Amino acid sequence: MPDDLVIDRMAAGAAADVVLLDGFAVGEGPVREPHRHDYHELVWVRAGAGEHRVDGRPVAVVPGTVTVIGRGQVHVFRWARDLRGAVVRFSGELVVGGPERVATGALLAGGGGRVVPVPEGAAGLLDAQVGALHAELTRPADPFSPDLQRNLVATLLLWLERWHDAARAERTGADDADAQLHRRFVAVLERDFAAHHDAAHYADALGVPAAALSRALARRTGHFSRAFKRHAGEPPQAFRDRVRGG
Repeated sequence: MPDDLVIDRMAAGAAADVVLLDGFAVGEGPVREPHRHDYHELVWVRAGAGEHRVDGRPVAVVPGTVTVIGRGQVHVFRWARDLRGAVVRFSGELVVGGPERVATGALLAGGGGRVVPVPEGAAGLLDAQVGALHAELTRPADPFSPDLQRNLVATLLLWLERWHDAARAERTGADDADAQLHRRFVAVLERDFAAHHDAAHYADALGVPAAALSRALARRTGHFSRAFKRHAGEPPQAFRDRVRGG
């Protein structure tokens, strides 16, 4: 993946953003170039068709699903037709520090764009929650705004984690052990990333051989350095140098 990609950032001072989609289309004019996200993004598609590319991998736009695109991933809409739903963007800082961070970290850190099926009957609930967040973000801010925004986003993420787990439980596959190891790795990473920047520490903490952790991460996120960068915003060496220099 090229290093000179445009970094797409949220507006200055914004912790979250909601764009409602009603007939959204891509492909009838110039198509935006691939860009790297400096935020997390949830693309909720109630209806429509299209295709993303996430980290270079094609991801179909499927009605009744939410595509989860983590901070640091490269994204572009190749094409889209008559999309209805919403795009929710939020900063990593919005969910850092609360108990919801551990619960949803593995979902946000996953590679290539996770597609989470929304259960039958839950679309209206999801629409209402996204609508509540949109209303909160468009009203004048007050002392309650940060906590309300954080909790509304956390609820969305926890629902997605529940639905993702339920869908995975219905499948059988060789990657389930990788998924469980990846989830445990992310929890330890969130706890220890400020002090430990090497893969060996995390393998020891998880009680697995370093080679096994490396293989699991390669299949899920690419490699240890990429997983660390998605969490901390920079590779392990750069993070270590900055901390030591500061």
